[in-house]
Amino acid sequence: PRFKKKFRSNSFRLDGAVHCADGKISLPTFGLCRLKEKDYLPEKRFTSVTVSTQAGRWFVSVPDEVELNANASPNLSQEIIGIDLGVRHLATLSSGEVFQAPNTDRLEKRLKRYQRHYARQKPKSNNKTKTRKTIQRLHLNIANQRKDTLHKLTSLVVKTKRPKRIVIEDLNVTGLLKNP
Repeated sequence: PRFKKKFRSNSFRLDGAVHCADGKISLPTFGLCRLKEKDYLPEKRFTSVTVSTQAGRWFVSVPDEVELNANASPNLSQEIIGIDLGVRHLATLSSGEVFQAPNTDRLEKRLKRYQRHYARQKPKSNNKTKTRKTIQRLHLNIANQRKDTLHKLTSLVVKTKRPKRIVIEDLNVTGLLKNP
């Protein structure tokens, strides 16, 4: 595909018969493409997919319908959990559990060095393109670490505690960090 935006993540939608089988996906106009994750997508037909690229990696998003059992009542506990967002820690639960933010110092240091290097390179050179791709991968890596930590925190709270209600403090943490 030819994208209109330069140096950004892009996506496009493909409509038509899309088949999934044996760790491969058949896309209209592209043909058969190998999937990195095996047995992840159900083996059936889909009407449309969204293909996106981010930091040189390609992703396929497939819509799927899942039937939920409305009669099954979840065994929720009667407790209410409060989550306090912090400056030093990622979050603190009302039960006293403290969750640390992911340590991305090493990656941020590398990112800073590559960005400095990128700013000094000759415009439109091949080396500048390579450095830009490295910077994109580092940004993606840092973002993925933060997302992973948040997913682990939320799933731990919901799956193990099974609270009736979750209350989250609404604070502007970034503003608090700027204020001495």
